[in-house]
Amino acid sequence: MPPAALEIIDIEPKQGETWFATLPIEVHKAKSGGENVRTFVISTSEVDRDGDILEPSGVQIENYMKNPQVLWAHDYRSHPIGRATRLQVAKSVIESDVEFAPTAFAQETKMLLDLGFLPASSVGFLPMEWKIRDPNQSFSTTQDDIDAGVTRRIKKGYHFTKWELLEWSIVPVPANPGALIVAAKGKGINLPGIEEMLATMAAVTKPGLDETADFFHYQLRDPKDFDSIKTIQLKKTKPRISARVGRLKGETKTTLQGLLFPKKNCG
Repeated sequence: MPPAALEIIDIEPKQGETWFATLPIEVHKAKSGGENVRTFVISTSEVDRDGDILEPSGVQIENYMKNPQVLWAHDYRSHPIGRATRLQVAKSVIESDVEFAPTAFAQETKMLLDLGFLPASSVGFLPMEWKIRDPNQSFSTTQDDIDAGVTRRIKKGYHFTKWELLEWSIVPVPANPGALIVAAKGKGINLPGIEEMLATMAAVTKPGLDETADFFHYQLRDPKDFDSIKTIQLKKTKPRISARVGRLKGETKTTLQGLLFPKKNCG
């Protein structure tokens, strides 16, 4: 059969739909709180790799601070790896102090952060008010249907002036989780807690970690649980990392289904 025509879909923010913004990690030991606390910069007023600006002064944190959990890779099913003990909003930056949970997985994550193995944090948020930064400029995203290769999503660059913080996560972008473990072991570092967590995810998720010719697909939820799934690019420059998000059957909120990692330059 001849290949289907390439369909171009323009992605736009919608009220009540979760978006994600990923930034390189800025982390250091906190000035107070002890050895188990780290300070992170989780958002700035700079243009991100998707061409968006997430205005720090426009954040709404009241609901988040009622349960200020810090997650691993937006995984809403698993236990948090920490809790935000402080969230400070300034004109151009948002800082958060995180107390890491006393679990093997969380403590190994903290160690990998200190050693520089984990390069990014990602904010999950609800857009409330926004405007297009430049109507004449668009940003290409990863193909939405990698297997079929017939749908490509594009988006404008947006300036989000008001948004609600839902959660924020430490993510293994741009390395896939398996490559993260291999790299750590190459330096003599064992990660039994993280390996156990990934094995548990793989057992619950069907099929867990699968792949196409060009991508690893790290699945957090079974695609069959969703009414629909779309791709949102987290990182524009190579390697182009994307999140697969959608609405679970019978629910209205947006949930992360998985992450796409290109095989080339994935380590």
